[in-house]
Amino acid sequence: MNKKIKHLLFICIAIVFQNSSYAQKYKPFEGTIFYDVFFQATPDSIPHKVNYLTIRAKDSLVRIDTYSDAFGAQTTIRNLNQKKSYILLKNNDTYYAIKQHDNDSSTTNFSFKKLPQKRKLDGFTVKRIKRLHADNTLDTVYYFPKINPIYLNYNSLIKGLYAEYSVQVNETAKLIYRAIKIEQGELDKKLFQIPSIFKIVTLDEFILENK
Repeated sequence: MNKKIKHLLFICIAIVFQNSSYAQKYKPFEGTIFYDVFFQATPDSIPHKVNYLTIRAKDSLVRIDTYSDAFGAQTTIRNLNQKKSYILLKNNDTYYAIKQHDNDSSTTNFSFKKLPQKRKLDGFTVKRIKRLHADNTLDTVYYFPKINPIYLNYNSLIKGLYAEYSVQVNETAKLIYRAIKIEQGELDKKLFQIPSIFKIVTLDEFILENK
């Protein structure tokens, strides 16, 4: 499997298949949340925009879209009730829907301290919290306390959906995800369906076909 596909899968899986919980009750949400994605090469460097991420949620259905100049469009469709996810991508002129199963276990590698001050984004409250990692490093996370974190499925210990967070790429570099806009409104169920041109495969089958 070529480096492009390996990197593409890393991006999709890193975004989507982290641990989370659907147990806590949140305000019902249907609509779209838009994020800008920034790359920061070192802790002292200025982040620059490299991508975007869009979350669409309707009942138990979730669609996540992202794009980069290097790897093109990537889409993940999730069914929260069935605990199934599909990564949609194209390789060698074939469209694939790669099946995944969501994991309900939770991580305990962080401790948190709530911070004062709140802000609003399109009518939604954004809170912030200080996060202490297992290696004793600190960072600040922003989140929407009224929106269920299961839509992003990233770290159940935050009681709300991340509004701004980071994913470590290597020892020095990281990706920063920052919500910039929220649109509430009814969404067409067709957005959450797998088009007929896509071939549904497991990850192992995909790897075997693209060696």
